[in-house]
Amino acid sequence: MGLMTTKMPSFNGVAAGQTASVRITQGWSYHQFLLAYSGVTLAQINEIRQVINGDVYRRWVGADLLDAFGKFDGRAAAAGVLTLECRRTGLKNRNNQDITVIGTGMPRSETNPVPVNTMQFEVDIDAAAAAPVLSMKARHSGPSATGAILQIRRKMYTAPGAGQFEISDLHQRGETINRIFFMTAQINELEIKRNHTSIFQRLKAENSLVQSDGARTPDDAAMFVFDPSEEGFGLEFLETAGAQELQFYLDMAAGATFAVYIETIGPLKK
Repeated sequence: MGLMTTKMPSFNGVAAGQTASVRITQGWSYHQFLLAYSGVTLAQINEIRQVINGDVYRRWVGADLLDAFGKFDGRAAAAGVLTLECRRTGLKNRNNQDITVIGTGMPRSETNPVPVNTMQFEVDIDAAAAAPVLSMKARHSGPSATGAILQIRRKMYTAPGAGQFEISDLHQRGETINRIFFMTAQINELEIKRNHTSIFQRLKAENSLVQSDGARTPDDAAMFVFDPSEEGFGLEFLETAGAQELQFYLDMAAGATFAVYIETIGPLKK
């Protein structure tokens, strides 16, 4: 049998201007969540957070942002249902996709040192929402150890004007970077240097061409994405272990204040 699809418990606190939350059922391995919404637009879902064992592991400021990430992965635009993916999507090898499935239902052990005790999603609803209704289903398999999961953190930067803008505090030493979303259309070119050696240098058009020929659907009007797995090969990522310095050089067409979303693969906090 393939993946099962099961309705999660009802949301609490669904109302305009409130934070709704849903607690995820323990005992399964989660591949994907389907968030159904009505009476509220994507723009009126101000933020979505995935909270595991009390810590925020993924945060999207705006459901329209989550929708944009989905379209980058080749999904159709959301129309009443948002996909919250636990897997690494668009890869050619199923095992490489599933390494970030979130396993629950297994006790603490040597092979499962930090089990998932609680997991929930929190949804901030704008006060202008007409009559919000939310529900969630999950696509899942049987129980398993937790393993590594996808994590997302957000940082803000301001480039004062056109020309080179350097970012040197983007990564946390030793982490595995799955991809990075630079949420601005003002980047002409991105260069990445690891320990002062250039490992990536592409113009916007070159980046879009490679990703379009691969497994992605880039949107140059919204973002510039560094994606090592862009051709669908799951063993491609940016490993920062041993990197004393990791510098990002953005050639800006104009000044901009923009968010950067760093998607990493890593274990739960102990």
